[in-house]
Amino acid sequence: MPSAPLRPRRDTAPSEDSPNSRDSRTTREKILDAAEALFSDKGYNGASTRDIAAAATANLGMIPYYFGSKEKLLKEVIERRAIPELEERAAAVGRVLSAAGDDVPDLADILRADLGAMFHRRRENAVHRRLAGRLSTDPSAEVRRVVNGIYSRTAMVFDLALRRACPHLSDEEFYWRFYCVFGAVQYVLADVGKIQTLAGPEFDTSDSETALKYVVPFLAAGLRAPSVRAAESALPNPTAPRSKRRGKQPEDRSR
Repeated sequence: MPSAPLRPRRDTAPSEDSPNSRDSRTTREKILDAAEALFSDKGYNGASTRDIAAAATANLGMIPYYFGSKEKLLKEVIERRAIPELEERAAAVGRVLSAAGDDVPDLADILRADLGAMFHRRRENAVHRRLAGRLSTDPSAEVRRVVNGIYSRTAMVFDLALRRACPHLSDEEFYWRFYCVFGAVQYVLADVGKIQTLAGPEFDTSDSETALKYVVPFLAAGLRAPSVRAAESALPNPTAPRSKRRGKQPEDRSR
């Protein structure tokens, strides 16, 4: 009796462009959602691909099939939130710069344009907000490679716009101040609950507009402050001779 013809073996998941791709897209999105949640809770190194597959109710083999590696999975997790946010931030800051023309743009306008888009988007997605906060301080090589690649020099316009608004500062002093701005913003966005232990549980940090109302003037004041270098150069030199520091003493004519 002739044997039945063998069915062709299917070694790969269906293409997302095929008629049966609906379940594949759903699985892919479930993996991304599960990875985002676990990376935000456990960190990149604390969340294994096995954990992610289990949380997504997906076969472990679907992660290398769709993403290739854990690092590439992290890249896609971040990009699907970061790219639209970066585009919105760049457009908002661009409108401020266009309105200023050749004049020095206003610091508060730039801060509100950029931070407004960031605060609103991240307040609407607590998981993404926690993940962004965690990744900003994760020193692992894979995380730094992915984050620095997405938030690259070509993608970021915020610091360049602020630099244009701070002609009174040297590059060194400006970027030290920007470093402080970056740290303050990341901590406020992370919203880890520390302030409630000091101000009380009724202190509400959930509203984006309230946060911007207080954060923007505070940061603008720090950037507008006179140059430390200029203030230092105006002080008398403590190593100079006393006559040079205080001027020539008047002659005593009483004798």
